[in-house]
Amino acid sequence: MAVFRKVFIIVLLTFCFFTAEFILFDVFGQWFDPNLLMLLIIFINLKLGIRYGLFAAFLAGLLKDSFAIGIFGANILSFIFCAYATVLVKRYFYEVEGSFLRILLAFTMSLLCVLVNYLATSIFFGINFREAIIFVMLPEVIATTFLVAFVFDNLKKISLKLAI
Repeated sequence: MAVFRKVFIIVLLTFCFFTAEFILFDVFGQWFDPNLLMLLIIFINLKLGIRYGLFAAFLAGLLKDSFAIGIFGANILSFIFCAYATVLVKRYFYEVEGSFLRILLAFTMSLLCVLVNYLATSIFFGINFREAIIFVMLPEVIATTFLVAFVFDNLKKISLKLAI
């Protein structure tokens, strides 16, 4: 029963974070478009482990791909790749309690997620990487890094209240 509860909470949080991302994009436009789903995947990966992290990555990628214009599966690929990369970083380089290291991890995973997504998309479409870096990658990575502490603190409170 505990597994079903965790899965339900992950599904609920994924939908909430997707909705929050959508609202932030509508309100602020492309200049403040944080990848909140990536932060959720990182948190779930650190808190619950790789199985739940991969589930969250697949669900988040499926949601994002379903509502995006582009190659279906690019977001799933980038989120799953970053979930595995988070496990590797956690295992070999990362001390979970350091706040600076959480920010660095989120910055690195956000950058990696955007790069994998654009590399997967560039296989099928021509992409001007200079414009993609200036208008998409840079604002997304900066906005995501800016919100790491706030999102992780609130997710920690939620996980304590729900006893995950």
